[in-house]
Amino acid sequence: MFDYSGLVLYAIFVPLIVALVSLFVAKIPKIGANIAKGLCIITLSIILVILLILVPAVETNPIQTEFFSFMMINATATIGIYVDLLSLLPAILCTFIAILVLVYTISYISPKNKAYCASSDFNRIYPLSLLLVSSIIGALFSSNMIGLLFFWELISLSLFGLISFWYRERDSVKAAFKCFIMTHIGSLALFVATIVLYSETGTLSILEYQTALVPTGLATLIILSLTLVALLPKAAQMPFHTWLPDSTTAPTPAVLLILASDSAGIYLLIRFFTQTFRPVMEQLPFVPFPGFFGNINIWSFILSTIGIITLVSAAANALTETNLKRILGYSVISELGFCVMVTGFASAMGVTSGLFYLSSHLLVAGLLFLCIGSVIYMTGKTDINQIGGLYKYMPLTTILTAISVLAIGGLPMLSEFIGKYLIIQSTFDLGSPFFLAATMLGGVFHLAISVRLLYSVFLDKDKHACISSSLSDPPLTMLLPMVILASGIVILGVVPNLLLDSIILPAIGQIGFQANLVEPLVILSTSLGHWTPLVISVAILTSVAALSIFVTRFTKKKKRDPSNADAFKPFLCGEDPENRYDLQSGLYYDSVIQNLRLDEAKRASDVDRFYNFLIKQFTKLCNSVSKFDIEQKFSFAFLSFFIATVVLLIIVIFVV
Repeated sequence: MFDYSGLVLYAIFVPLIVALVSLFVAKIPKIGANIAKGLCIITLSIILVILLILVPAVETNPIQTEFFSFMMINATATIGIYVDLLSLLPAILCTFIAILVLVYTISYISPKNKAYCASSDFNRIYPLSLLLVSSIIGALFSSNMIGLLFFWELISLSLFGLISFWYRERDSVKAAFKCFIMTHIGSLALFVATIVLYSETGTLSILEYQTALVPTGLATLIILSLTLVALLPKAAQMPFHTWLPDSTTAPTPAVLLILASDSAGIYLLIRFFTQTFRPVMEQLPFVPFPGFFGNINIWSFILSTIGIITLVSAAANALTETNLKRILGYSVISELGFCVMVTGFASAMGVTSGLFYLSSHLLVAGLLFLCIGSVIYMTGKTDINQIGGLYKYMPLTTILTAISVLAIGGLPMLSEFIGKYLIIQSTFDLGSPFFLAATMLGGVFHLAISVRLLYSVFLDKDKHACISSSLSDPPLTMLLPMVILASGIVILGVVPNLLLDSIILPAIGQIGFQANLVEPLVILSTSLGHWTPLVISVAILTSVAALSIFVTRFTKKKKRDPSNADAFKPFLCGEDPENRYDLQSGLYYDSVIQNLRLDEAKRASDVDRFYNFLIKQFTKLCNSVSKFDIEQKFSFAFLSFFIATVVLLIIVIFVV
């Protein structure tokens, strides 16, 4: 039988070697830079092929290999790998995203970039991308805590290099150090958790903790707490999420890589809290009021609640931000809150929905980030108030952005509809109106964020500060990754079982769950009913086509009244152009009334006054919730690190 462990080692360590080699190859005059770029892209492509080859290989028997051992106190520790479908999925996703990022970077980092004019020579994004992918794969495939600690630290170093890409800019350097400090709170917690785990079980093997760990006791509670603190920073969850919006000072493709790395944090949350620590968590008491919160234990409830708080607070911040990249950064954090929420359920449907939503999220967020990156590339603007009317000049980018926006909005035929459907199903299985309401609220927030971006950037009036005759869609090397991501969104939306059948359902089976979710291909069957995505997608397309033909052939076109031109604005509801982005104004609907000359009706209508009241309250809610977000200051990050260090030292002294 073929030994696949060699391929695993190749996937982990070859990118490290190629990253170093590319630095020297790039110094060859004239052709060196292009050769080095091609070498990095080809290496990651080979790694992706290797990971795909491993999928059928580990479906029946996961790969488990020990490389070497060393003596510790009263025991022997081993270093090795463990590869199953659960670890393969985020590895494949991160590698795939990295390839698209490097192709996108070929044109993005160039003198033609109006926002960040730079040389098109070989740059640090290429070797750092390989280093990051190698670190992520190593962390995902580590079978013991020593290997996990090593690669966990290497991820932090890679993130530091990517965020500090514009090292001559003070904000970039501060953001990089902030990320380094806050992620090291997690690294310290993971280190102390490793010490406590070893003292309690006598082993460093992650796989053995499921049976070796005592279900009760103070040490077990400390281990659960430390592990949670260790994983929250890299999963970008409150209160350790504030480094991520600051990291958007990096080039857009680098930011997308940083966001992709968060999948490693989500994976480890699933690994530890739905598999490794499951026997411990099953011994914990359930929360009161099961009719409202569902049948969920206390620790799972804490994890899911963290996801909800992150979901709502980050979304509120996104609605009050004006910087395009920070809006997307907060939006990504909010989306990851969904994954953490369902992970806390510790159920078959919860893990299934979390893995599918994570996969869809990386595609949708990746597409939206690259589209906005193209806008920044062409206009040189990052402020949402300075951009508008780009659909005339960037039609392909507008269409691709619309696909990502409609996906976030949960339109059938697109991947996030399936993801949100499965999340809702998981809340029904849990029997929790509380988490169902949180899911619905999160969906509304995400739709508002995405529509705001689409309308303000592409559909709103031209803002002459950025509009010029030279605007157009970005170069082919930037468009191609965007088209590939859009295609993936449609494929997963139409045929979700391609991913469910091949990886996700077998993966949750390998960690001890049973989910009879999928019958024949493209058939999704749950307790909510029998559903066929492909048939529904065809029906929607047919209906839209028929409606378009009817409107075109059987309706008369009327001249548009110029006085009402600004009245019909999605999401913003036709607000006064002077107050369009002023969330404090509360005059959105008033402007509609004025444009339509319905003042008398407004004064006589309780509905109008009630609508205005709701708008004002929603505005206050967004601003109030956003204030709960931890202040974006470097000093707070340093203080958190100091306090965490002291607390962890105390734990080591008194517990170990």
